[in-house]
Amino acid sequence: MYFAKLVELMAVQDDYGISWLEMYNLPSLTQTVKKNLPKMHIQDLIKKWIDQGYFIEKDDKIYFGPRMLVEYANHLKTHFSEYIKDCSLCKNVVLWDIKCVRCEVKVHKECIRTFLKRKSNCPSCGELWTTALN
Repeated sequence: MYFAKLVELMAVQDDYGISWLEMYNLPSLTQTVKKNLPKMHIQDLIKKWIDQGYFIEKDDKIYFGPRMLVEYANHLKTHFSEYIKDCSLCKNVVLWDIKCVRCEVKVHKECIRTFLKRKSNCPSCGELWTTALN
C-alpha cells in the first residue's frame, strides 16, 4: 500500500519527485492505515525499491526509475493521464526531457533532434521550435 501511495504522490509532482521528508509523512497513507510506518522501515523499503530500479535517488529526492517506467507505464498513463504523457513523436512515456515553449508539450530530446532535421516546427502546435536542445 505504501508503494501505491508513493507513486500516486510522485505522479502529480512537477518533477515527479518526492523528498525524504515527504516520504516519511505521506498523509494519505497515515489516514488509510491509521498508523505511521517507522522511519527505518520506510528507509529500508525505499532503498530496496531503488536497488530494484523502481526509483532513483538524486539530491535528497526520489524519482521514478527505469523499471517503474517500463513496468508501470500503462498504469501511470491510465491513472495519471493529466500528468503523465507520451512523447508525441515516439509514443513512449516522457517525463523530464524537453518541452515546447509555446504549447509546453514534452518530447524526448533525441526524438525532437531527429524531427528537427526534417522540419523546424513543433510536432504538437506547429509553431516554430525555439527551445534550445542543450
